[in-house]
Amino acid sequence: METGKTVSQVALNWLLQRPTVCNVIIGARNEEQLRQNLGATGWQLTTDQIAKLDAVSRH
Repeated sequence: METGKTVSQVALNWLLQRPTVCNVIIGARNEEQLRQNLGATGWQLTTDQIAKLDAVSRH
């Protein structure tokens, strides 16, 4: 996926865009992990990217 984001940022962003997900609870052991997790916000996956992730998650 060509987002320029980490795998965890993409995963969290995908969850945040799912209509059935009300909240996403993130955890971090240190400040760097917290910063990485917060990088999942402020941008959106494209419709095509979401469709690809949805398809993969069904398997």
